[in-house]
Amino acid sequence: MGKLRNAWQFVRRRSNKYVITVLLLVALIGFVGDSSIYRRVLNMYRLMELDRQIREYSEEYERDTRQLNELRTNPLEVERTARERYFMKKPNEDIFVFEEDLPALPPGVSVSEKETGAEEEFSRIANDQP
Repeated sequence: MGKLRNAWQFVRRRSNKYVITVLLLVALIGFVGDSSIYRRVLNMYRLMELDRQIREYSEEYERDTRQLNELRTNPLEVERTARERYFMKKPNEDIFVFEEDLPALPPGVSVSEKETGAEEEFSRIANDQP
């Protein structure tokens, strides 16, 4: 406790109390409270990140809207999408699936040698057999 008192006496004698008050006020404004400068800078960076995400989602929304509009108006686009995404085919065609295309399979559809029942089911559905 004596060292703290000696330090306070030194600061009090050697420096101006107005300078100390201003420094404490700057520290209080800069780092303490909900509207501190530190939090404002953090919020500014977060706002910039959210603006970037808004731009990305807006571009994705526009792209998806164009694609949806194309699917609603163009039957050739519906056929192309069904063939590319869902591996649908006409009765007299064969489909070859490359390994790069496998992650694009829709949920519930798998192409493996172990699941012969699934392949038979897929070929039955593709050929419109009961």
